[in-house]
Amino acid sequence: MTDDNLIDYTPELRRRAIEALTNFDRGPLFTPHTERGSIQLPGNGGGANYSGAAFDPETRMLYVPSVTSPFMTRIGVQDPARGNQGYRTQQAGLSMPSLDGLPVVKPPYSRITAYDLDRGAIAWQVPVGDGPRTHPLIRDLGLGPLGSPGRPFVLLTKSLLFVSHRGGAAGPAGAGSGEPPSLRAIDKKTGQIVATIALPRSPVQSPMTYLHQGKQFIVLAVGGGADASLVAFALRPAA
Repeated sequence: MTDDNLIDYTPELRRRAIEALTNFDRGPLFTPHTERGSIQLPGNGGGANYSGAAFDPETRMLYVPSVTSPFMTRIGVQDPARGNQGYRTQQAGLSMPSLDGLPVVKPPYSRITAYDLDRGAIAWQVPVGDGPRTHPLIRDLGLGPLGSPGRPFVLLTKSLLFVSHRGGAAGPAGAGSGEPPSLRAIDKKTGQIVATIALPRSPVQSPMTYLHQGKQFIVLAVGGGADASLVAFALRPAA
């Protein structure tokens, strides 16, 4: 993680972002963990991860959901009674700094990227969700969608890419925007959103699809614990 990864909406916000990280260590790939605390980007849970991807064998396009989620880690002197290693990881009390809840790293905080595998190039990339663009520090800048925190899940069909997302929790804790959980239908050629449908609870895994009596359904697992349930949507043929 370097200064190039930090927000630059305005010179003042860039200065504040750099200042917020002065007590921690960061740098290029393989920067070691330190006793002061070091910052990793995309981090242990950032980038592309367990939500997988979707591949179109006809167009040879690969659709990858990913997030920008820095991770902080710190080491401390090991208690000799616990082993013979000199240091061990100490995460207690360690959290990523922000500017009054505004992330110090550049958006998008969640996105879908379409890769053209024949050309080895990005065909398009779109943020998923508005993110913190209404935060008091940047709401007057007229920014577009910044991507809301949380990992998107994808399902590819003949004509559409379906993306489920948990939305963005409102408040000062991060990049939340108060958006509800949703299922989006995206034009797989352009990345343009065709439809957005609110979900009753946050999705927890990739959507699946099946055909029953000539009708296609999209099903999602949402919620958790006592609130866990399945939500199914029936697709109507295009007019």
